[in-house]
Amino acid sequence: MKKLLILFLLTLSVSANAQINKKLIHFMLANSGTSSDPYYYADLPDEPNYGANPVANLTTSVGASVSQTALNTASGSSGTKHATIVSPFLNRLQTLQLVGTNTAKYYWKPTTGRTLIGGGTSITSGQKIVNQTGGTISDYHVFYGFDVRGADNPATSGIIGMAWTARVTTGTRVEFINNSISNVSSAGVQINDGVTANFYDSLTFKFNRIIGDPGVHEGTEGEYLGSTNPTTYSLINNSILEDGFIAYRGWDGAQRNSHANMQMDHYTVFDVGNLNAVGQRNLLQAQNVKGTISNCIFWNAPDMFVIAATGLNLVNCYFYSTGAAGLWQDLDLDAGYGASSLRDHTPNTVTNCHFYTDAAVGYAIDFREGNTNTTFTNCTTNKAALYLDNRVDKVTYTLSQTGTTTGAAIPSAPTFNSVDPDNAEAGLVQEIYWRLTGAGYRNRLN
Repeated sequence: MKKLLILFLLTLSVSANAQINKKLIHFMLANSGTSSDPYYYADLPDEPNYGANPVANLTTSVGASVSQTALNTASGSSGTKHATIVSPFLNRLQTLQLVGTNTAKYYWKPTTGRTLIGGGTSITSGQKIVNQTGGTISDYHVFYGFDVRGADNPATSGIIGMAWTARVTTGTRVEFINNSISNVSSAGVQINDGVTANFYDSLTFKFNRIIGDPGVHEGTEGEYLGSTNPTTYSLINNSILEDGFIAYRGWDGAQRNSHANMQMDHYTVFDVGNLNAVGQRNLLQAQNVKGTISNCIFWNAPDMFVIAATGLNLVNCYFYSTGAAGLWQDLDLDAGYGASSLRDHTPNTVTNCHFYTDAAVGYAIDFREGNTNTTFTNCTTNKAALYLDNRVDKVTYTLSQTGTTTGAAIPSAPTFNSVDPDNAEAGLVQEIYWRLTGAGYRNRLN
């Protein structure tokens, strides 16, 4: 038996992906006498602690806009407030001028199991299913456990799954946890205020699934977080984006713009951009962003990514595009963010990332950022070169790489246990290769 184990380990050590194999070899040696797996799926989070009894059990009869009257509680009153939503809630769920505090948040949850929001005949073109409304911007809200749906008629245009508004002076805060969004003809999530004086203090998105029709690739973006206007936008101060599954969307998968401190971890973005709209067919768009993108699988879109950033760290991410290579723009010269407060000389780092493309070029990334140092460490590509240095200024700052593997084989595409938006457990990658990366939605290594 020991000879067979040694032979298997030696076979792994000379095969295509040495980094994946090293993880498995170390685990097998350490656990040769046990039945443990080297990987597991993170559990979906439990409901938040809501505190006392709910202030209301809401049904469709309250209408699309939920007011203080419906909740029977005063805005800003002390203590945690939560409302349970009776399923099916065949209407929009809009908070009407409900302003909480850090110690008195508004929590929205199902009565039992999960609650359907939207999906009814009352949903018409251009509406936002989960949203806030009214002259006073709602703040400090948490949404948990909802299945958000667009109109029953898929031809109904302009439907957005979830949206939120920024505000001046104090900003706004919203949390969106363990929800699914489907059958929306516009963006799954759209948080993109363009008023410079307004801002978002914090966005928290965890364990959400945004899934289109595999045969249609419906709608536009998966997650659209931040205005794409380079001169007039509402800054997002802090964003915690953990464990997201985005699949079969017609435009960009994950779009992030103007985030001062973004932590994006364990996302899977799969098969997006296939409506082939110019400038809207990327796996990832990250412009005017600082922070970290880690442990993500970005797989199968016409274009790989558009990045324009200083102070961005990419760690253990996997990319594959069928058409264009990745484009790392100059934040000023290409993307137009020359006046941004986020544009400085903070270095970019790219560590243990893998860039595969069918583009008819000899490199994986067209690199142009010349305002800071950028270092690639232990990265992989199927191309002859990791990047093409297209910086205007190649002297002031450095662009370097160490431990690069070129000419690598493109891994097989991931498959999933389910892509059914009604399945709360959907989006789990299946193959041992992908499990051992520790990347992707809910995928973890021991």
